[in-house]
Amino acid sequence: MDKFPRQASLLPHSWRHFFVAVVMLTLVIIGLALSWHSTSDLDLPLHDRTGRLILDGEGVPQTNQYSFTAPDHSWVDHEWAFQVLVAVAGKTGGGGDIMERARGWQGLRLILTALLLGALVLDLVPAWRRGHHLALLGPVTLAGLAMLWTRLTLRPELLSYALFILVIHRVEASFTRHDESVPAWRSLVDPRRPGGMALVLTLIWHQVHGFAVIAVLIWILAGLLIKGSPTTRRRRWTLALGGAALALLSSALTPAGLDGLVYPLKVVAQFGRPGVDLQQTISELVPIFETRGSLALTLSVFAGSLAWGMIWTVANWGRISLLRLSLWILAALAAWQGQRMLGLYAVSFLLLHRLHDDQSEQVTTPWQRLQARIPDGRRSWLATPLLLGIPVASIVLAAFWMTDLTDDTFYLREGVARRWGTGVTPSTYPVQQASRLAGLPPGRVANNIDAASTLIAMAAGQVAIDGRTEAYPATAWRDYLKLKSAGTTAMSQLRTWQAAAVCLTHRNQASHPLIQSLLMVKQWTLVDVDATGVLFLPTQEAQGLESLAVLRQGGAAFRDELAASPTERNVRLADEGASWASLLNIIDERDLSEEILDLALVRCQDHPSLHHNKGNHLLAQGEFRGALRHFQIAGRMNRNAAPPLVNAGSCLMQLGRPTEGEKVLSEAVRRDPQNFEGWANLAELRRHLGDNQGAAKAYGKALELRPNERRLRARAAELSRP
Repeated sequence: MDKFPRQASLLPHSWRHFFVAVVMLTLVIIGLALSWHSTSDLDLPLHDRTGRLILDGEGVPQTNQYSFTAPDHSWVDHEWAFQVLVAVAGKTGGGGDIMERARGWQGLRLILTALLLGALVLDLVPAWRRGHHLALLGPVTLAGLAMLWTRLTLRPELLSYALFILVIHRVEASFTRHDESVPAWRSLVDPRRPGGMALVLTLIWHQVHGFAVIAVLIWILAGLLIKGSPTTRRRRWTLALGGAALALLSSALTPAGLDGLVYPLKVVAQFGRPGVDLQQTISELVPIFETRGSLALTLSVFAGSLAWGMIWTVANWGRISLLRLSLWILAALAAWQGQRMLGLYAVSFLLLHRLHDDQSEQVTTPWQRLQARIPDGRRSWLATPLLLGIPVASIVLAAFWMTDLTDDTFYLREGVARRWGTGVTPSTYPVQQASRLAGLPPGRVANNIDAASTLIAMAAGQVAIDGRTEAYPATAWRDYLKLKSAGTTAMSQLRTWQAAAVCLTHRNQASHPLIQSLLMVKQWTLVDVDATGVLFLPTQEAQGLESLAVLRQGGAAFRDELAASPTERNVRLADEGASWASLLNIIDERDLSEEILDLALVRCQDHPSLHHNKGNHLLAQGEFRGALRHFQIAGRMNRNAAPPLVNAGSCLMQLGRPTEGEKVLSEAVRRDPQNFEGWANLAELRRHLGDNQGAAKAYGKALELRPNERRLRARAAELSRP
């Protein structure tokens, strides 16, 4: 008799299957809902344009044909098959501009998400149906989705994750299920066998995404770690090394040829470029815990999943897959270094929860030994509510999540621009500016990364740079950083490039200094502006327009449109209002900006950006109580954003509530340790409270961020004087 009965034996077999089916169905519904959002991926129009060129018979590009700064630089297009899918989907959506093609992209995103969810369900269901910790089914799947949702956008990774799961399945099967009469090499090249199928999937994977190089690692780790099967040591290493070699060589069986084989080395080498920190230039390369102002819940779940993964590993040691454990650890390290890898980590986290069933010997885990100490009757009394209650609670929690998702509350709290439903995310693609450029003679367009893909898709000129890090040399990135620095440096760079136009998106406030510089010089004139982008042309081509007047007229027209529209909840219209109000602040059009803010807040009263901007207006007018209320709302709504709390601390100091202000500012610098204003204000406030030691520490942190702040250094030096 089994001394260590499984948890699920306390429930009838049919009940167990019922709960697995219900929770898996919930997983699929929530997963599809998370992918039913507005199109917002900045690279998508570029993929679409390239896919259309391939379908038109121009072949897979070998060089960076869209840029004037690096036109002959080698481009290994490792995503060509995905680009063809995007182009076909766009054509089914209408085939017109980005707005029409987005309908087809929405359908493709749902299909690829369903494929990914199906692969996860096929992996998880057998283990859960056999009763492996059934009570954890709901919480684990919800935690996985709470991290995976960030990458449910139409990018090559979405298809890559599903192939990752399928390759792991086939590699594991090649080591655990085999016929000894069949040579190992034959099992690798025969697509009817698991090893051969794994390599076929890897070949497909290489046409879709560069992540396919992970397949090499999977084979090597499998050879090192899958030792519980009857496979002989020699056969195991023949499979591992042969599979790894073939997986690597298959990267040469792409249109890139041998360049595809060395592509992974090129990708790694780009992060060692002197003087160019791509993690500070490309937002998705930022380390996960340095994400500013977004993903509060997601980051909390990520941190909790790390702790849970360690507990799960210890509790199930002996039945846990060492291959999957290793992949989970490596994915965790990768996600820690860059938020782009969070999706791969989420998938690896879910895969970790499939345990081995070894029928040849009794394997006991620490968890089973603990269960054995509980008498049978009490074990049933304890386990039944757990087995029934946790799945039910998980389904209820998923229902609440769905409610927040469908009215955009979830996205607002996470500080993410995407919105529930179809269409294009507001303030994402500068279609209006690109359309105007496309009607002008071809020329060089200086742009920020956020505008590049739209310009490329609409053939609006040769861009300075786009987001493909491997398609540009270090010199091009350094020149791009000169443009972003604004001022005379940016103007000099525009002359060096001989740019015929400047097109920028302005949702990201990092573009505002450059826009302000362009507004203030005589050489460039603003000719087009909306809630998404700005277009500057050389003044001699602007036909007598005046930049500030163009911006004011655009803002006034949007205010009138907002005033005439219905007043029911409209988060997308509120998004545009926040974008316009922020842009108008550049030229100190505060009255017009505030009118837009008030009208937008009627459409969305829980919009963090609107409340933060409204608080800034009231703070500038000396209305500290009103400003404090708006900053507090913004800080509560987005639990990762530090600026609202920094400003709330300033308000509390002005209102004579320094103790409360100290607590708020301490929370602000906890959220963002790189926030200079937070540390500087905290130092002054602690000094006011007589906490000289705490003030000295805060001064030190602020000066680490800006060592040339002389006034602050002098204030810090005063503390050390007798």
